[in-house]
Amino acid sequence: MANVRVINTATQRVENFQTDATNFGELKEDLIANVDAFEDFDFRNSTCVVKTSSGRNTVSLNEEAVPTEDFKLYITPKKVKQGVEVPYSVSKLREIRTYLRGLGEFLTEVIEDGGDLDLEDDVDENALTEDELREIEEFNSL
Repeated sequence: MANVRVINTATQRVENFQTDATNFGELKEDLIANVDAFEDFDFRNSTCVVKTSSGRNTVSLNEEAVPTEDFKLYITPKKVKQGVEVPYSVSKLREIRTYLRGLGEFLTEVIEDGGDLDLEDDVDENALTEDELREIEEFNSL
């Protein structure tokens, strides 16, 4: 079973989950089934890059193999040619909805904790590292 760190470069949201997927099609199914942020996600408008300790590879076909060891999956919106804005707009709206859901979940937790915003004690396993932020910048500049 591989630990996967999924990084959406558009929203800079990070999700961690485990999978037994052996190809990209199975990985997408696992993401949709197990990670709320991908419940309505449209992979057709995204570029997906798998990064392991040995390098990185863009995956797009369902049959393409994915690593069996731990890896990161960077999901970046595809660049859209001028005049074809609808898929990109729908994608952006979905990303905003996902972000707002996460914000709502956070605020619910704060309310349930009695309004305690003492964030110093919280360790966020979904926080981006400095290396991941640099990689996002690199992907966005392609």
